[in-house]
Amino acid sequence: MRSSLGAGGFCWRGSRRRSFSQVVTLRRTILLVRVTLDRAADRAYIYLKDFEDAEAARQHVVSDHFLHSWLTLDFDKSGRLLGIEAAKAASSLPKELLDEAERV
Repeated sequence: MRSSLGAGGFCWRGSRRRSFSQVVTLRRTILLVRVTLDRAADRAYIYLKDFEDAEAARQHVVSDHFLHSWLTLDFDKSGRLLGIEAAKAASSLPKELLDEAERV
């Protein structure tokens, strides 16, 4: 399956074109997400909609020393991924995703 980036969105072949902040399509499964952006801190948070009100019990930091950026993955006590925080969001996330994000 190929992905394509068009004006204002992201879509997989055969699906309707939608905004990055609304839908992520993986192997024909649709996952709704909410993305917030704090431009002053240059941080974004991607909430997985099914777990938006859940509480993180564990975090895992993934760093890229070359780009000097990192992602923090939040997991619940069952090990399910709840959300992803991106530091240096402007340089580590797609512009289209940030354009659609809620400002905080």
